[in-house]
Amino acid sequence: MTQTVTFPMSAFVSVVTVVRNNAEGLITTARSVLAQEFPDLEYVVIDGASTDETKIALEQFAKYIDVLVCEPDNGIYFAMNKAIERLSGKWVHFLNCEDTFYDPKTLSNLVAALREDDDILHGQSFNIDTQALHRFKPAHLYWSGMTFDHQATFTRSAIYKELRYDTGFRINADFDFFTRARAAGYRFREIDMTICRKPYRGGVSDNLLGRLRDRYIIGKRHYPEMPVADQLLSEIVAQVR
Repeated sequence: MTQTVTFPMSAFVSVVTVVRNNAEGLITTARSVLAQEFPDLEYVVIDGASTDETKIALEQFAKYIDVLVCEPDNGIYFAMNKAIERLSGKWVHFLNCEDTFYDPKTLSNLVAALREDDDILHGQSFNIDTQALHRFKPAHLYWSGMTFDHQATFTRSAIYKELRYDTGFRINADFDFFTRARAAGYRFREIDMTICRKPYRGGVSDNLLGRLRDRYIIGKRHYPEMPVADQLLSEIVAQVR
């Protein structure tokens, strides 16, 4: 059954969580969002028709959620696009199920760090498995993959509404989105701030191959002059050694 609950508002920040059959993860993330000390906040939750205890968790948190959609979808980026259609905030933060903000002051600190000409801010993410900051590839390799974490970004909603996620990429649509945003001339700025805490476990071989395929297609499409294949091959070799 499709369920849509919306409390129309206009917020400065929209925080989006997408979920399907992950009650524990949803509770962890929702508590972190609700603990934020920044008041001008809209919380958007898109549920892909969960069939487990997630439905109970959604009922418990429903009164704190400004936009709640429960219906089948075709994957995480379809759900994110659904959120983009409905959110009202000027700035957007996607916080995946199980992920949390670094601390209760994170959104307040992000807003305080904004400059008038900012389009996309990105900071650091804390790996709860290793208890250290997660390391991404160097910034100069932006043409070969993500150099920052999706959940450690803060982006103008107008950019999301213009570009959306390309759902043809089921794994790396975030890399594709930020690549297209860069090509469109939007400004990126790195800030010295830890924005989220998240697990980085997982990574079965099929997903690895899918990520490499997506990265190759995106890299060659937008940066044909760059040695994308060589870079990906060097990463594979480094993992094998």
